[in-house]
Order: sequence, then structure tokens, then C-alpha cells
Amino acid sequence: MPLDDLLTTDTLPSSIASAVKRRPSSTEELFGFGIAPRDMLRRVGWNSLGTILARGKGVLLLPLSLIVLGRSGYGLTTVAFATAAFLAPIFVLNIPDGAAVLVVGASTHLVAERRIWIIRRLCVRCALATVALAIPVAVLAHSRLVWWTAALTAAIILFKGSTIHLQYFQQAARLMRIQTLAEYMSAFGLLLALWGGPFAMIATSAAVLAIASAFAWRTLALTSTASTASDGTERHFWRAAMRLSLPLLPAAMSQWALLSVDSLLIYHQLGASSAGVYSAAYSLSSVALIVPLALNAVWFPTAQRVLALPWRDARRFIRRLTMWVIVASALAVAVTAVLAPIVGTIVLHQTLAKAARCVPWIVLGFSFLAIARVGEGILYARKHSILILASYLVAALVNLGLNLYWIPRLGILGAAYATAVGYGLLCVLESFAAIHQLRRSSRNVARARP
Repeated sequence: MPLDDLLTTDTLPSSIASAVKRRPSSTEELFGFGIAPRDMLRRVGWNSLGTILARGKGVLLLPLSLIVLGRSGYGLTTVAFATAAFLAPIFVLNIPDGAAVLVVGASTHLVAERRIWIIRRLCVRCALATVALAIPVAVLAHSRLVWWTAALTAAIILFKGSTIHLQYFQQAARLMRIQTLAEYMSAFGLLLALWGGPFAMIATSAAVLAIASAFAWRTLALTSTASTASDGTERHFWRAAMRLSLPLLPAAMSQWALLSVDSLLIYHQLGASSAGVYSAAYSLSSVALIVPLALNAVWFPTAQRVLALPWRDARRFIRRLTMWVIVASALAVAVTAVLAPIVGTIVLHQTLAKAARCVPWIVLGFSFLAIARVGEGILYARKHSILILASYLVAALVNLGLNLYWIPRLGILGAAYATAVGYGLLCVLESFAAIHQLRRSSRNVARARP
């Protein structure tokens, strides 16, 4: 069925269909997004709604997932998703995230458009190369897990390249609708898992991401000069992008380690069944990712333009944002500490209720991550990638050491403790680095006054 016919059917909710059917936007229309507090609050609201819908679906389907896949199958899918999330930024050298400041801070919308086209081209080529390399490796290893993990990695890369303009230019509502479409379409993987097991679920997720990438790709109308113009600046862009992205690549891997290394260690040390239990705890805790994920999507592109404001206005903006994040994070920890045992007993089978003991500690770690995001956005806008890298490396190493020490002794609860400590350390390091940079800016402004 042609894509246009598919979008006119009644099978899609109207809000989602409008997101993918709407007239494609031009770079000129998107380039001048607002940074007023009400604009940022609206974007945070859309991102939070998307996270609630996605994480809520995960929590609601958690009992069914455990029934269909079993603990071992659920643990296997967790390993596949964690591995794909680790490989995707490596294969694209973290360019889509690292080069965001070069697109948002471009001198004109035409320069920004050209750079978006370059990044998109990179993502398509890397996705195709990932699939091509995976075929002989999977055949030699006789492993379906290798093949479907590679396919999922390629789909993640495609989705990233297709949605970068929505992330860079803060099209939160449209991005949320497309992500929600992908999230709920992937639920069909559970039906296929009844026949094909966990690999069917992984394959469905990869196919759904590819379809969502096609929808997202259509939302930006590039001019004919984007792919044909030879302005002599592409080489300069690649040098600048590499300079910004490569230091952030170890940071991205460290971030992945903070999120996923505990599940992999549990899988190898305690078995797939324990990994499935811990993954269930993570699914319950993931609702607390609303704040850090919203900040990651909204604050990073906005921070560059906020710091370009007069110093007093920028400082006031950052203080209000920090207080809002602290209050929201404290509420998340308090509510989770009270409700986790109750929800864990209701949602999970009685034999898995011990996973609920991990939830408050994981949520505490996610709250520290939210506060750290404020400082990280400031450091990124100031192009201090090395400070972000150092903070993540230290936090990831401490997290790894604590996981290796606590998991054999305390089981999955030790992994939850290590998550809280690792993110707490990251929060301290990035916050102090950002405060130091802001104080330097304040002193420079004071010296510049007549």
C-alpha cells in the first residue's frame, strides 16, 4: 500500500496522522524557534507527555511481556536493546548529537539546512553498512541475536537521522507524536513473540523504527541546493563536528554504561532470569526519566541561545530551570518510595515483587541525572566537551566498580545502589563544572563594564 494511502486510512489516531500528514516544514520556518520560558515550558510538556505515554505503555505491558517472553526471554530482549543503543552512536561517531550546536548556531538557515543534509547522508550510509557487515558475522557466528541486534542498531541510526531537525529546532509536538506512533506500534511485537519468541519482538521493534523514520523524514522539505551546493564549507563542518563529537563519544558510551552495564553484568553473573527481574524494576522506574529526557530534548538546543542573552537574564533563566528540576525530582523520589511496593505487588507477579525494592534507588539515580542535565547543557553550549567526557568517565568507572563489587554480594539490589551512586557523582561533577564556567562568564562581564 502506498504511504499516502496508508496515512489516509482510519487505522491511525487523528493526532498521529496529523503529525505525519501535515505539510512538510522548511528549514527557514523551523530555524528561528523561540526561547521564551513559555515556549520552553510548552516543549517540556510535549516531551513529558511523550515520555509518559511511552513509559506508561511499558509498565502496563510489563506483566504480559513477562508471561509471553518469560524472565529469560525478557532478559534477552533487554540485552539486545542495550547493545543496539550502545553501538548506534559509535557507528555514526556521535555526529548527530555532537554537531547539534553547529546546526542550531549556524549563521543562516541555508547553512543549517546543508549541515542537516550532511548528517542525514551519514546516518543512511552507516545504517546500510551496519546491515551489510552483520550478515557475514551472523552467518559465521550462527546467531540470530547478532543479526537482529544489528538490524535494530541500523533502525536506531535511521530514526536518529530522520528526526534530527525535529530535535534541533524543538518541534516537540511533532516529534512526540511520531515517537508515540513507533512506541505503540512496537506493542504488536508481543503478539508475534507468541509465535517467534523474543527475536520476533526485536525484529518488530526494528521494523517499526524504520517505518517511523520514513514518516519523520517526510516532515522536512529540503531545498534542491541542500544536496547539490558545493559551498566549500563541508570539510570545515566535518572538522568542527569531529572536534565536538569525538570527545562526546566516550561520554555517550559512559552514559550507556550507567544505564545498561548493570543489566549486562546481572545477565552474565546471575543469569537471564535475574536480568529479567531487574529489567522489570527498570521498567517501573523509567517513568522517572520524564524530567531528564525532556531536558535532554529541550534544554540542550535552547541553552546555546539562552547563554547568548544578557548575563542577568541568562542567570535568572538558569536558576528557575534548576529549581524546577530539583522540585520535580524530589517529588518523583518521594512518590516512588511510597508507591513502589504497592505498584510492584499489583503489576508484578508475587515472585517478582522483590524488584520493587530496587525502584526507589533507581529513581533516585534518575533524579540526579535530571539535575546533572542542567549543568551538562551549559557545558555543551560553551563547547566544553572535555568536561562532560571527564564527568561521565569518572561516574561510569565508579558505577562499574560498585556493580562488580555489589552484584555478587547483594544481587539486583546492589545494582540499584550502584545506579544511585553513579548518577549522584555525575550530578556533582557536572554541576560544579557548570557553576565554575558561569562564574567565569560573570567575571568576564564585570571586567567588560566601563
